[in-house]
Amino acid sequence: MGTLSGRVLVRNFPMSYLACRAAGISWGKMFKNIFWKLSFTGALFAVICFAVQHFFPGGSWAMFALQVAVSLILYLFVAFPVLVPAADRAKVISFARGKTCVT
Repeated sequence: MGTLSGRVLVRNFPMSYLACRAAGISWGKMFKNIFWKLSFTGALFAVICFAVQHFFPGGSWAMFALQVAVSLILYLFVAFPVLVPAADRAKVISFARGKTCVT
């Protein structure tokens, strides 16, 4: 835990601040727009994983594979609307429906 916490703190805060300053981007806006979406999605994914383990208990590799598959499918329903920008979502949905992709 000691090296993980140090790595997370250094990589997430000082490095992102320096990168934003070098690129001329507001660190506060970047933090607000990205960090909260990632935190929300991560928390929901943790809930999904705990729920999947609760509803699909087991100790075999097959059950583990089922847990992973169900968790990833449910994660797509959480992450896609939250993390993917609206314009990109429209492109993906259009492509999935077999229409030509509009740029």
